[in-house]
Amino acid sequence: MTADTTMRIVFALAADAVNADDPSWHTVCTIGKTRKPLVGKALAITSKLVDGWISAFKARGKEVPFDLHHATLMAAVKDDPRWLDPALSKARGWYLDLRRVGDDLQALIRWTKEGADLVKDGAFRFFSVELDSETITGGTLTN
Repeated sequence: MTADTTMRIVFALAADAVNADDPSWHTVCTIGKTRKPLVGKALAITSKLVDGWISAFKARGKEVPFDLHHATLMAAVKDDPRWLDPALSKARGWYLDLRRVGDDLQALIRWTKEGADLVKDGAFRFFSVELDSETITGGTLTN
């Protein structure tokens, strides 16, 4: 994975919607918006693109974790193993499924207790999803 093929989209999480006991659906992006990847040209979020991300995720057939501060992505992009410190890189939640509801791409997230607590306690307020040209590749809690 390279910086020019990864897009990050940030959105606020409602603390009351984050639950470690049950997976919950969260909007991760909206059709009609334009987003700029880490490097390169801006990308328009279209229904075709979102539907492709959903299909590829389902075809992959595996859960995808997310961490803190894009640690796993930073380790890959910068080739810097310091980002793989478990304090940053261990999973705070897992994407289980994707769906489209109207113009929103939503992810079904199973939170770890630690991930849910970090949001509920106010330590983190924002979530950033990592996408490439095919599908969701990761994500992070960030501020």
